[in-house]
Amino acid sequence: MNINRDEALRAKELAEGLMKNSDFIAARKLALKANKMDPTLENITHMTMVCDVHCAATEKELDWYGILQVDMNTDDIVIKKQYRRLALLLHPDKNKLPGAESAFKLIGEAQSILLDKVKRNFYDIRRKPWS
Repeated sequence: MNINRDEALRAKELAEGLMKNSDFIAARKLALKANKMDPTLENITHMTMVCDVHCAATEKELDWYGILQVDMNTDDIVIKKQYRRLALLLHPDKNKLPGAESAFKLIGEAQSILLDKVKRNFYDIRRKPWS
């Protein structure tokens, strides 16, 4: 058990280093690995959440649904609840991890776009693939 904890701590430290270098895809993989080895690690959920938001934002065009981790058919109530949940995890006063502040700004922007009917419709039309 102690060996798993040591390995998990090492993976977490490596993930944090990758986050400082803005390599959120690799950091996410390591954070998930660390979480699997020892789910009791401090801030591991926060690390994963920061990486998830940044991974969704690294696409060619920002995926506002991916940033908030909701489906395209999600209603406004669920979007607000999900924003609040993420905001609690990503708020810069609570989360000092690298990238947390920019992830917090991204979820705020995603919420504002997805709650505005006109912007959301325009975004949905632009992202639909034409057959």
